[in-house]
Amino acid sequence: MGIDCSPIQEGGPCFEPNTVASHAAYAMNVLYQTAGRNPWNCDFSQTASLTSTNPSYNGCTYPGGNL
Repeated sequence: MGIDCSPIQEGGPCFEPNTVASHAAYAMNVLYQTAGRNPWNCDFSQTASLTSTNPSYNGCTYPGGNL
């Protein structure tokens, strides 16, 4: 699908915190944005939820949404 996960790789702006939950949240968001931003693109076995709050932090910018 052409998803870029380099920001969550070591040395990337979203690598820290280096946790499964943090990296999964970023990857799920990228997939959701890439797949068309539809609620059905956010069904990750009930491990994700839609939010209107921008999850970006420090130098880590989540793609899409109202940045």
